[in-house]
Amino acid sequence: MFPEHVFKERKELGEKIAAAPPDYLHDNAAALLRIIWELQSSLGLELEVIQGIKRLDVADAQVVADYAEQFSDYVERRDFNLERTSCGRIANIYWRQIRALEGGSLHEQRVEEIDRLLQQFAQADRRFTEDIEPFMRRAEETLVSIRNAARDNDTDEAKRRQDQFAREYKDEVQRLKSMITEMSRVGESLLARL
Repeated sequence: MFPEHVFKERKELGEKIAAAPPDYLHDNAAALLRIIWELQSSLGLELEVIQGIKRLDVADAQVVADYAEQFSDYVERRDFNLERTSCGRIANIYWRQIRALEGGSLHEQRVEEIDRLLQQFAQADRRFTEDIEPFMRRAEETLVSIRNAARDNDTDEAKRRQDQFAREYKDEVQRLKSMITEMSRVGESLLARL
């Protein structure tokens, strides 16, 4: 489960973008849109994992075993680091497409609040991993328990574990959906300025 600051920072960025001067938004819309997409991807990763476990056919022991093994390998290799919001990409967009204009005519048009938030996101690689890792471990534990129950032909127990996980993350799914929707709204407003 992402900590509250993850949602707060994204919401704050959306609010600051909405309040920015039109010239700033016009000149930076494409770069800001790319950053919004990157920030949405981290939220989508957690949502994808939750949905994957919820959709798993626990009556098929082989499918469960294969999925659990693939997921364990994925977590062990820390591949979620590659799929997450890549703050390296955010930093690249920020420094090359927004800050690179600092010396030009747009220098006075920079919005310090947005600039501060973007710098924060650009430096947040390690923090993302710290934020998502406990959730990934919890998902892996759930999959192992579902796999063990399915292997023992205890479909009821496997289903109980699956449902328990879905209930545990029900509110998180709503938070994720709400924030992705809000970021999409911000993205649409930026698209309109291109």
